[in-house]
Amino acid sequence: MDAFAMNIGEYHVYSATATPASVAYVRDDGQNFFGTYLTLKTIPQHRMDYYAFYQWNRRQTIADEADLLRLTLGTFQKGGWEKFEYDAEASYQMGKTMGTDISAFLLSGNVGYRAEMSLLAKIAVGCDYLSGTSVTDTKYKSFDPAFHTGHKFYGFMDYFIAPANTNYAGLVDVYARAGLKFSDELDGNLWIHQMSLAEEVSGETGLGQEIDATALYKHNQFVGFELGVSAFIPGTIMQQRFGHADVSWWGYLTTTVTF
Repeated sequence: MDAFAMNIGEYHVYSATATPASVAYVRDDGQNFFGTYLTLKTIPQHRMDYYAFYQWNRRQTIADEADLLRLTLGTFQKGGWEKFEYDAEASYQMGKTMGTDISAFLLSGNVGYRAEMSLLAKIAVGCDYLSGTSVTDTKYKSFDPAFHTGHKFYGFMDYFIAPANTNYAGLVDVYARAGLKFSDELDGNLWIHQMSLAEEVSGETGLGQEIDATALYKHNQFVGFELGVSAFIPGTIMQQRFGHADVSWWGYLTTTVTF
């Protein structure tokens, strides 16, 4: 079991004009972050994680109301049986943001199979559901991953890593993944995401599809290379947001040197 307490940092808004009044120092107490994390392994081939995080943003955009008072409670379960693997997570957020009550949740799960064939090493399917706020809601129901690690989960192109990216309407990500083994030195991965909103916006929920492909080459024990290519096919909402239906592309090449 681990526990922690920290001050994340003070906020600083950069001024558009460098006048004495605009750059004058104003004390900001920043945001406190407290948490505890417990891991249990009492069941063979199964890990159970439980966590509680509390965030307190002391800024007061609204008089006498902290910008954020949020408690996140959740559990992450992971295990396997023979060649099957699985993991699942459930999380709930409560508290207040800008004086509005918070009631948001996340549900996530995937199942994988280690194929161990000549080329196909693993296949998996899963779904992530992050609740959203509809136009008729009186509570804030948009689940916030807080530190926006969505790059690892919701597509490498980072279109949907924060609640604001979906106009706070939530996210539903249904995906499939394949792990490839070309040789002892060369591995590959392929992800296909079907993205949609958890709540309708103007009668629409379709965000689009993203395809991510990576290849990892181990040149030797010290040097490795990784190549990635991603494509996003916009759905109705993204076409309306950007004004066109063109497929967007992104790629990278990295070199890792281990000393």
